[in-house]
Amino acid sequence: MAPAMDCETVERENIPERYLAGTLDPELKQQWELHYFGCGHCAELVDTWQAVDKPLRQRADAIRKEIRPPKARRTWLWAGAAIAAALVIGLAMELMLPVPGRIARPPELAVKPAASRWTEVARFDPPSYEPSTLRSTGSPAEVQFQTAMQAYLGRDYPRAISGLRAALALDPDAPAPRFFLGACDLLTGDTSGGTRELERVAAGKSPFAPEAEFDLAKAYLQQGDKDRALATLQALSNTPGDFREPAVQLIARINSVQ
Repeated sequence: MAPAMDCETVERENIPERYLAGTLDPELKQQWELHYFGCGHCAELVDTWQAVDKPLRQRADAIRKEIRPPKARRTWLWAGAAIAAALVIGLAMELMLPVPGRIARPPELAVKPAASRWTEVARFDPPSYEPSTLRSTGSPAEVQFQTAMQAYLGRDYPRAISGLRAALALDPDAPAPRFFLGACDLLTGDTSGGTRELERVAAGKSPFAPEAEFDLAKAYLQQGDKDRALATLQALSNTPGDFREPAVQLIARINSVQ
């Protein structure tokens, strides 16, 4: 088992920044996710990075122009770097200061766009979830799943992902955390990861299998694989259940796209 991570290591090695950039190796990523889910301080660090990262990316072109203007002399590089640093600091302060009448909310997560002609057809919405009353004798895996789903209901999908992975570490065969993990992967733009998890659920016999197949079809469309999406939906349309009619309707929509 990977050794536990502490807050000192998180700050010393810039773990939140590297995690959001996708540059952590698998072992370090696992240590971080297990620590992050149970540490409020480190969760706030991630929230701050997410709040700064998206608007900063939107200003990237302007920052680049300041740093590397046409025919700039070396002295302008230092000036541009100072401007970029000022923008980062100012933006962080702007996001942290309370604004009258503005309600704080979790940062919205960008979902990778599907192939252009399938964008609307392949749009993926969060699967519904109704929290159940947890029995006092619930297993550690069940408790972990219910906790993770509180983050899911709050649309804090990165934190839900960490909790769902922790639940699966306790019970790898549980279909519910694997299904919602696949959904969260798609919602955060990890199409390949979401596809992998949903394929495992769809191959099983749990009540989540039909919905996993339906969501898989959209994941395939996001990857531009129309034929595989249609094959998945065709099989679902021939199976009685709640997703038979939605599958028929989605087939018609796909076929209507030129």
